[in-house]
Amino acid sequence: MIAYYKASPTEYVILHRKGETRRKGKGLGFFYFSHGSSVISVPLSAIEVDFDLSETTLDFQTVHLKGQAVYWIIDPVTTASKFNFAIDPRTRKHLSDEPERLKQMVVNMVHDSLRADIQRLKLEDALRRRAVLSKAALARLKQRPELETIGVEVVNVFLKSARPTPEVAKALEAGYRETLLAKADVARKTRRMAAIARPDGGDHADELDGVECNDLCPFATVCEDYRKHLHGGKAWCTLFQEFSR
Repeated sequence: MIAYYKASPTEYVILHRKGETRRKGKGLGFFYFSHGSSVISVPLSAIEVDFDLSETTLDFQTVHLKGQAVYWIIDPVTTASKFNFAIDPRTRKHLSDEPERLKQMVVNMVHDSLRADIQRLKLEDALRRRAVLSKAALARLKQRPELETIGVEVVNVFLKSARPTPEVAKALEAGYRETLLAKADVARKTRRMAAIARPDGGDHADELDGVECNDLCPFATVCEDYRKHLHGGKAWCTLFQEFSR
């Protein structure tokens, strides 16, 4: 039976009949004998493949990476010789899982390229340097001869997220909050000390709440601020962490 096949503009098609290549090219249309013929279709458009990986950092913490790799098939004849891209011409579906195996091979190479840098970074550095890790992984992939031998070129690597384990994430969040609170406390104390040190500090200090600071305080004899840092009748109380009234 004679059949007709028309390839899309982003498709490289190869017609095999009785073990010989009869036609090949980009976007071809041709008649062929369906009996004894096989049609091979290799995509020429960019192929996007998502990945979800886990790796261990320099400080032995696990980081989970989600991202996407983009690659082209730059030599379809070579790729078709390494992987089975034969299709059913009527449904245009591949007859094997070889195209998916190619995607997994690319993901494995991406993982290998990321691993080289992540294992040299501490967890917090790995979480902050997604863009740097993506560029480094792409540079490593460009130098891999295995990709050239299968006719593939990786053109981009995106790291969408980098996350620690839930337990470590909670610890990091708690530490970050404590750091922010400590910075806010230092800023508050600095502003108060600046206010009390100004020539008109007495007027500003009257607006500040605090505790009574006098000889009745049981800590007055050991309070250096009470003895040495009185200004305009006010002093910073290290015990109560406030200005005296």
